[in-house]
Amino acid sequence: MVDSLEIRSNRVGVEVSSSAFRAVLIDENGALGKTFSSPVELSEARGPQLVSFIKRLKSEFGDFDRIGLAFPGLVDRQAQRVAFSAHVPEHSDVDLVRDVQSATGLQITIENDANAAAFGEFKLGAGRGSRNMFYITLGEGVGGAFIFVGEIWRGAAGFAGEFGYVPINSEGMELEEVASTANIIRRTRARFHQDNTSSLNNLAEEAITLDDIIAAAQREDDFAQMMLKRTGAYVGGAVAS
Repeated sequence: MVDSLEIRSNRVGVEVSSSAFRAVLIDENGALGKTFSSPVELSEARGPQLVSFIKRLKSEFGDFDRIGLAFPGLVDRQAQRVAFSAHVPEHSDVDLVRDVQSATGLQITIENDANAAAFGEFKLGAGRGSRNMFYITLGEGVGGAFIFVGEIWRGAAGFAGEFGYVPINSEGMELEEVASTANIIRRTRARFHQDNTSSLNNLAEEAITLDDIIAAAQREDDFAQMMLKRTGAYVGGAVAS
C-alpha cells in the first residue's frame, strides 16, 4: 500500500472493515500467497482486536516486518490517521497506527481501502501493464481511486477519488446513497411488494440480502434484474460525469 512496489521480503496487507479483518500475504517474489480473515466482535474495541489479529498472522504467514492497513474512509497519510469513516466512526477517534506499531513493533503503512485495492489491482491484477487507471469499489460503501503514470493520485487535499460522493441528480443525491450494499437492499425492500411475481416475495422483507437479490437476478427474476440494472445506470452516470 505504497506508491511503488519493490518486493524485498514478505509483505502483509490487512483490510479493516466494519465486520471483519482480512489479510493477504505477498511473498518476496511478488506473488500472491496466503489469505486469512477473522470477524470483528462488534461489542469490543477494535484496536486490541486488530493487534491480536496481526499477532496471529505471524503463525499463519510466517515472519514479516512491515504491514499495510487499509481502512474505509478518508485517510490522512501525513498524520497516519483515519480522518473520517462513515462506516466505522470510531477509527477516527483513536491512533490505531501508533497502537499497532507499539504493540507489534512492525513498520506500518496506512491507506484508504479503495486506493489500496486499486494499487493491488494495478500491480498484480487486471490493471497490470496499464499506465493510467480508474478503479471503482462497490460494496459496504462506494469508493474509487485514480492511478496516473503508475502512482496513486491523491489530489490537493489528499482525498481524491472518493467516487461515492459524486452527485447523481439535480437534488444532490450521492452515488453511495443508491449503490452501496445497504442502499441497494433498502431500495429493493421499498419496492418489492409492488411486484407479486418476484421470487423475493418468498422472503421476509427484513431478511433480504444483496446475495438474495443477485441470486434472484441470475434466475431471470425481472424485478431483481431491474433493481440491479438501475444500480448500474446510477454507477454509469457517475462515471460519465
